[in-house]
Amino acid sequence: MQTVLDLCLKHGEENQAEKIVSIHLKVSEFSDLQPEWMQRYFNHLSKGTMAEEAKLKIEKMPLVMQCNECGEEFRIFLSDKTPHCPDCLSKKYHYVSGKGYFLENLEVI
Repeated sequence: MQTVLDLCLKHGEENQAEKIVSIHLKVSEFSDLQPEWMQRYFNHLSKGTMAEEAKLKIEKMPLVMQCNECGEEFRIFLSDKTPHCPDCLSKKYHYVSGKGYFLENLEVI
């Protein structure tokens, strides 16, 4: 969360913002980061900054995989019991994107 705060403050200062109101984050559905605890820790870290009291708006994102057999890209969700390629049904695939988190947008005044 320190990295998120640092990025927000940097962008806020570069854009001459007075206050950061909300922060839109995309977080991997497979991450163990819990939105409630992310907000609590962010609140603690951001005290006394332009991001104090900013609300984290968190959107979960799936993993994007690519089939080793046919090359099809597809998404994997936590609810998938046995993920496979929707095109050829292969269970041989590799990771393309969707791990971790990224800062999508800031709302400032």
